[in-house]
Amino acid sequence: MNKIKLIALDVDGTLVNDEHRLTERVRDAVATAFANGVMVALCTGRGPANTLPVFEKLGISGYMLSHNGGVTCHSAPYRVLESSSFAVADVRPVIEYCRSHNVHFDLCSVDHLYCETMGEYEQQMYQHFLIEPVLLDDVMTLTEPIVKLTLFGEQAQMDVIERDCAAIAHGLNMIRSDARFIDFMVPDISKGAALARLCVRYGIDRSEVLAIGNYYNDREMIAYAGVGVAVANAPEDLKALADDVTASNNDDGVYHALKKYLL
Repeated sequence: MNKIKLIALDVDGTLVNDEHRLTERVRDAVATAFANGVMVALCTGRGPANTLPVFEKLGISGYMLSHNGGVTCHSAPYRVLESSSFAVADVRPVIEYCRSHNVHFDLCSVDHLYCETMGEYEQQMYQHFLIEPVLLDDVMTLTEPIVKLTLFGEQAQMDVIERDCAAIAHGLNMIRSDARFIDFMVPDISKGAALARLCVRYGIDRSEVLAIGNYYNDREMIAYAGVGVAVANAPEDLKALADDVTASNNDDGVYHALKKYLL
């Protein structure tokens, strides 16, 4: 196996535990890899604003393949390297569906998140993910380029919505990023595609990449990497795709994977 030069880490459900906390063992393992010259990319459905605090807790700098690969940034100094956006009008049918079926949704630009309503359940979710939404009366008035539309709700509701919206998400890529989240993005955007472009930018071969993830938005990233690892809390079909399975996010799975392949 080639020497690992880049580690690509999903954040929620992988790097942090179910309490959204970064454990000491995981933090120290990532920091040690970075100190040994390994590039770190956090590949996440989060935006840059609520991914930067994770880098601060890690005590390192690196790359953010945020919004499921829709935006690539460097953490320090913060700079956007690339982004893929669409107009809010492109998702009008999905937004109208959400309004008529009482489904919570939000729209993300590179640095902001917009929504029209926010109950206590949604407010708790945003607090968990360190997000400060901007409330608007009508998101259709937005002129800022949009990188992601996200629908949020209980898993059973999302299962139904995923089937319904497959027919109305014209020309957009629909990604199930968590049991409670469905994301709509520009076609051909994924964590794996963004990771491949980052590797080309820095002359890193895919065989020199270790990627660790937990859900379906990590599928392309795990498939691209020379060593693709799923945490134990991942769905069974994602584990089957991976080269290896590590412990769960609640049992320091990232630490165990880095110890095995790097440290």
